[in-house]
Amino acid sequence: MKSKYSIFFLVGYLALVPACSKEKQPAELPEIMTIPPSDINWRGARVGGKVINDGGANILDKGVAWSTSQYPTPADDYKMSAGEGPDEFSRILVSLLPDTRYFVRAYATNKAGTGYGMQFDFTTTPIKIPGEGVTDIDGNEYKTVIIGNQEWMAENLRVNNYSDGTPIEDDEDINNDNKFGRLYSWETAMNNASQSNSNPSGVQGACPAGWHIPSDSQWEELINYLEINFNLINYFESPTRGVGNALKAARQVDHPWEGEHATYEHPRWETHDRHYGSDDFGFSALPGDESGTIVYWLSTTAWNWAVYNSRSDIEKRYWSPVLSHVRCVRVLSLQGE
Repeated sequence: MKSKYSIFFLVGYLALVPACSKEKQPAELPEIMTIPPSDINWRGARVGGKVINDGGANILDKGVAWSTSQYPTPADDYKMSAGEGPDEFSRILVSLLPDTRYFVRAYATNKAGTGYGMQFDFTTTPIKIPGEGVTDIDGNEYKTVIIGNQEWMAENLRVNNYSDGTPIEDDEDINNDNKFGRLYSWETAMNNASQSNSNPSGVQGACPAGWHIPSDSQWEELINYLEINFNLINYFESPTRGVGNALKAARQVDHPWEGEHATYEHPRWETHDRHYGSDDFGFSALPGDESGTIVYWLSTTAWNWAVYNSRSDIEKRYWSPVLSHVRCVRVLSLQGE
């Protein structure tokens, strides 16, 4: 007769056999699903994944791999790890290049190796976003550029008539209109409207219908948007990432980019050993005359905003009765009103 201890031992052994057999089964590659990219902008996107099957072993690592080449891997390309375990995950890729196509896929790794989800591709948005353009009453056509919630003329105004056909009369030499844009007194540019620091200013002045002369608040909105979203600094001696340098056209005597950028042909900026335009956003600021050193733009508060060849910022300057240039602007949410 077997003792009760022997029976208990036999039952325990038989209970352990299936577990041991399961442990000895070889692990398979994990199965993972790539979550399609979303929230795509000029410098990043949201990506993620979800483990569908762990392959019979612990997930040692999971995440996303991305590259400008197809079928990226965490070993050979960029990766962002989401750690161990089978949980669904979401991550934001940052520091991508603008206007660039990327390929991305989720991965999961267990002791058998690495499994991949479906590959997706996405293209980051460009920094330079062209607007619709605008034509004034004289038939002059202007390129425009979208920066944040604003659409700016990418050229200086050169119209000689208000939008109702009334001639604009200023005592000035307008021989270089097509090269530098026309100069206007503050009263003439405003068409005798009152000062305004609203956003938008509400003053059409000499601008085409649907457009207006910017207020100080709108100039400041432009600067703040670039500082916050693009890590620029509006400081006159910022060495490379100044707002003014980013807004200036990349046309300058001895420009370090050389080629077509390093030109003596007007309009262009005069040479400087530290500051030069990169025209990151298509604003294409150029000097107001052949000196190549400065441009002044009017605001509806009668202050001037200036960019220089020798500084990296855009500066709010004292009110001046002298003639200045005009950059018209419109708020995107108010188009058509």
